[in-house]
Amino acid sequence: MKIIKMLLTLVLLVGCSTSKTSYAEKENEKFNEFLKKEFVENMESDYVSLHYNLKDYEAYGIKKPEPVFSEVSFEEYDEMVLDAKESLKELNSFKLNDLSKKQAIDYRIYEKYLKDYIEINSYPMFDNYFDPNRGITSNLITIFSEFEFRSKEDFDDYLTLLASVPSYIDSALEFTKKQASEGYFMTDDAVGYVAESIVRFTSKVNDNELIVDFNNEIKKFDLDANLKNEYIKRNESLIVNEIIPSYLKVQTELESLKGSRKHEGGIYNFENGKEYYNALIKSKSSNSKDLTEQLKQIEKGIMDEFSYLANLAQTNPEVFDSDFSSVKFSDAESIIKFNIENMSKHYPKGPDVNYEISYLDPTVANESTLAYYLTPTIDDISRNVIKVNPNSGQENIKLYTTVSHEGFPGHLYQITYFLNTNPNPIRSVVSHIGYTEGWAMYTETRATYDLDLTEGEAFVYNLDIKLNYYLSAAVDIGVNGLGWTLDDTIEWLSKYKFEDFAEGLYEQALMFPTMLVPYGMGLLQMDNLRSYVEHKLSDKFDEIEFNKILLDNGDRPFELVKEDIDEYISSKK
Repeated sequence: MKIIKMLLTLVLLVGCSTSKTSYAEKENEKFNEFLKKEFVENMESDYVSLHYNLKDYEAYGIKKPEPVFSEVSFEEYDEMVLDAKESLKELNSFKLNDLSKKQAIDYRIYEKYLKDYIEINSYPMFDNYFDPNRGITSNLITIFSEFEFRSKEDFDDYLTLLASVPSYIDSALEFTKKQASEGYFMTDDAVGYVAESIVRFTSKVNDNELIVDFNNEIKKFDLDANLKNEYIKRNESLIVNEIIPSYLKVQTELESLKGSRKHEGGIYNFENGKEYYNALIKSKSSNSKDLTEQLKQIEKGIMDEFSYLANLAQTNPEVFDSDFSSVKFSDAESIIKFNIENMSKHYPKGPDVNYEISYLDPTVANESTLAYYLTPTIDDISRNVIKVNPNSGQENIKLYTTVSHEGFPGHLYQITYFLNTNPNPIRSVVSHIGYTEGWAMYTETRATYDLDLTEGEAFVYNLDIKLNYYLSAAVDIGVNGLGWTLDDTIEWLSKYKFEDFAEGLYEQALMFPTMLVPYGMGLLQMDNLRSYVEHKLSDKFDEIEFNKILLDNGDRPFELVKEDIDEYISSKK
């Protein structure tokens, strides 16, 4: 009888275990289906996102959306927020404990993204479509100049998309006029900056860069000669008769709106400005701490650098006279090769990928962008493009850090490394710019230690980089998030003897709100994590292992990075 009871107990236990496993498997499958649905809906809602994210979209069960830009409206924001709330509700119907470890990470990342998205898009009055740094006049040029043609169909889609630009721009202008009528508008200096970029772009007409690029691309395809000629003529006609006039219209309309800004100070001074900026900064910094805490982090970062600087000034003062002339590279290609040779000393092995480096035409180059990396499609990471702004200067060490930032060991390496881990496609929809720019800044500064420089020289050069971004981020937070005036900015900077830079940093914060925050806060948090691990592990610190922990789960909020770091430290101890 006892044996029968024991057997019955075992059967019941096995039955319970099987049932639990089956339930978990079902939940895992349901969660994967949910994320797949979210990804498909995202791709089917926007042609540009689809084209730049996937080569073989049909393999994902995606129907190609119409290749046009949808018009801008305030109603659109209500719909976007409502859709995101529905997605969040469905996401929260899953329990974290029922998901796999990888799924739990995707859950938390997607949850934060949706919450940030809902909060930011609840304030459409602040969304500046003609932002001088990331507005549509510069983004459209990038979209069309970097468009990858893979088939004849892509040429048709490109031209249809191009033809939709004028109505898209008109709707954005109407949206902007509504904002301006209520006092929500950029500074007059920012308008001037946008106007200058438009003048550069429209300075070439029949030899415009978008015409030259298109003609070069179509030569690569085996198409009927008459069809090629037809495509070339259609593109040229659209650029000359539609796109350039639309850009000139933007210039005229924006200049007519000068003086519409209701407040002289930062975003903080506008109605709902504090709430909007607080939501925006958490997204831009990949950091959920409040503004005062983030400012304290920057202040501590500055003081830590000053402490090392003071010691260096006493022990090795001659490093301050270095002109870094020992750094000599003939071109960007030689820098990439040099860094690849040194990668194995610091980073885990990534995938073997191709890359292409080219220089932007000065007429389409944004003055605030030294270079950029074009992210590959998630289903083919072989094509990687780095574009360098020729106006950024050719000083060897500056070119070195710029290319390191965009290529290896910066963006190109980090993004292809993560895509090679076969992440859920939804991760291509979700981005954490504080992490991605933080990684690129961190690796850019670390790369200087591979050069023919002393440790002191590398520190001095990096200090200039760090202070530039730390101070810019701090003043941005102060002006736009905490309501600093110019006098407040001078007072804060005087603590570090940088009051002479106050006016420039103040105006920068007004013109380009949050532009440099991801770089400054991202770098600071990456450096803090490294110092934290070095302190905890001491002689057990392994640089490659540390960098692997940063990389393995991809771009994510720094709170999640810190959890991964703490788990790693526990395993080492």
